[in-house]
Amino acid sequence: AVFLAEISLARAGIYGKFKSNIKAAWLFYRAYNLLQDNYKKYPQFAPTLIPLGVLQTAVGSLPEDYKSIASLFGFDGNIELGLKMIRQAYYYSIADPKLKFHQSYFGFVYAYVNFELATEEQVSLYTLDMNVKGSSFFAYLEAQQLLANGQTTMALQLMENRPQGPGYLKVPFFDYYTGKVALMIRPEKAEKYLLNFLQTTRDNENRKSTYRYLAWYHLLKGESAAAKNYRQKILLESSTLTGSDKQALEEAKRGFNIFLIKARLDFDAGRYTKIIKDLDPKKVSSIGDEDWVYQEFYYRRARAFQELGFKDKALESFLKASSWPEPETYSLGNSLLQIAMLYEENGNPKESRRYFLRALSLKSYAFHEGVHQKARAGLERLP
Repeated sequence: AVFLAEISLARAGIYGKFKSNIKAAWLFYRAYNLLQDNYKKYPQFAPTLIPLGVLQTAVGSLPEDYKSIASLFGFDGNIELGLKMIRQAYYYSIADPKLKFHQSYFGFVYAYVNFELATEEQVSLYTLDMNVKGSSFFAYLEAQQLLANGQTTMALQLMENRPQGPGYLKVPFFDYYTGKVALMIRPEKAEKYLLNFLQTTRDNENRKSTYRYLAWYHLLKGESAAAKNYRQKILLESSTLTGSDKQALEEAKRGFNIFLIKARLDFDAGRYTKIIKDLDPKKVSSIGDEDWVYQEFYYRRARAFQELGFKDKALESFLKASSWPEPETYSLGNSLLQIAMLYEENGNPKESRRYFLRALSLKSYAFHEGVHQKARAGLERLP
């Protein structure tokens, strides 16, 4: 039953990618029922716990309106239960020699889900003693975590030295990601990886985003004509469902602001002190007068304060960013999320709940799904 469920989930993902949503929903439903039935019969069977745990966390972190629709089709989710299932499965694989074959996969899922949901568990592939350098997929996940912690140089080294060649699956996306990271600290390397991605990928996903980073690359070099050409490519390239492409299109329509691009790259590279110096509130009106500029300016300043441990100043800047309620942007949505989490940390559940709900109310910007997942998880934590 578990393997039939895994096949159904894989097929559902493929149908979903090509917008066959009814077939995808049916296959998800079939997989969910197979896993639930197997869990009731064999509650300690580890191969059931991983896919069912992932589904539990995924459904449990849906926004309320989507969650209500899912419940009509028989889907029920609980984030804490899902995390518990995944954790149990991983430790079962360590304790039982018969499950050793599954250990790497279970460990990857355990680390990935905790990273995506930003849980308080300090879980990484290194802490799980996994062979990170022996797998491109492990290297990619660990690079994401290093990047989130401001360790950009290590993230780039890990991606550049990932295993490649005969015997290894060629994944063009890893060139895209490597180029993106290189742009933060070694921009002269970025173009090679980004162009290689465009030459080797077989579908349209992440093309708009790649054109965006190539536009940034040329803007950083002062080559405005080349940057304009790539911006036009973003506007003309066919649309996809990926958040990165949607975000690239949103940004291209607004127009690129080199001042904010530099601040964004500085943040991703961990140059937080430089951001606070460069993003002096006295300068904000000189770099643009659109509301989205103010949102991103104060959001980026807040995130820099946050990473440096100045939580009160971070909260002040997040609140400032949220004072422009339109347009709906990632900077606004994530500001609301961070405000809620800071109030939660300060022991103010009333204000925390208010801002989690505000974060959930914004739905028309790229990557809102991730913000909503974390907001939903935050609401479940509140008393």
